[in-house]
Amino acid sequence: MKRALGALRYLTVLPVKGAPPGECAALFPLFAAGLGWVAGWLLARCAQWVGAYAGAAVVVAAWAAVQGGRGERGTAMVFWKWTAALAVVVRWHALTRLATVGPGVVAACAAVAYASMVVQAYVARPVDNAGSDSLPARLSQASTITAAVLGVALVWLAGFPRAIVILCVAAFLAQVLVRWFDSRDGGMSGSASWASGWLVETVGLAVASQV
Repeated sequence: MKRALGALRYLTVLPVKGAPPGECAALFPLFAAGLGWVAGWLLARCAQWVGAYAGAAVVVAAWAAVQGGRGERGTAMVFWKWTAALAVVVRWHALTRLATVGPGVVAACAAVAYASMVVQAYVARPVDNAGSDSLPARLSQASTITAAVLGVALVWLAGFPRAIVILCVAAFLAQVLVRWFDSRDGGMSGSASWASGWLVETVGLAVASQV
């Protein structure tokens, strides 16, 4: 139960007490898929009521609110502020195209993104300022493998061929981001972990919307 609450606390702003992120990381893809499914369902409903463009804007804002804007803030901190702003626009545009597809695609992108976040945090070296309550700290090989397996299983919510495309994009970006943070910062901090997951999710949505 502590691990489930810890995953919920890490992925949302809910003030619950649970295990540290590194100990509950195996559950991130499952909880992320749930959040993504709700976001996809909300997108479809809002698109019916106010249109795809306004509906996508509502979902982008609601998603950021639920997660406390950690992805946006993390991206602005470890990259550039305009990168976060551009990614928000990309997410919005992708969601406008996914409004009639169903919640499975959004859920799949979220699951794979946070599985990728866990794998990157394990592979990359944690930097000195990561802290004991950040994702790279206390992250075990077993949790990483479990998260990866869940991500690969849940991506099929998007159906074929979107699932294959999302997986390929996530794998490519994970390698690029790990090398980037290792070469620039000497490893991955908590903010970098959030930025990596959020960017993989954003690019996954963008690519899936074109398939």
